[in-house]
Amino acid sequence: MSTPSPVMRLMRFMTHVNIGAMLGMAAWLVWSGWQVSTGQIRIPRIDPPSANAAEPMRLVPVSGATRAAGHCLAPAPATRQAQAGPLSGADL
Repeated sequence: MSTPSPVMRLMRFMTHVNIGAMLGMAAWLVWSGWQVSTGQIRIPRIDPPSANAAEPMRLVPVSGATRAAGHCLAPAPATRQAQAGPLSGADL
């Protein structure tokens, strides 16, 4: 059944193109995932520098005081700058 309208022909053509593109992408994802999972491609692991590593978040049990505060995280440890006092500008 052929439709005389060029718009309908274009819509049918684009439907087939989209289905083909989807099947091609699915095949590529399966193929590349297979290569990674079998070890044919190695993904480099980059460890962050330890100086810039963030402190892990410490969770505390919920009690009346923390429920009123609205969070379950332990207070952050004091930093050296906070322990040294306010900045005077002499270090600039």
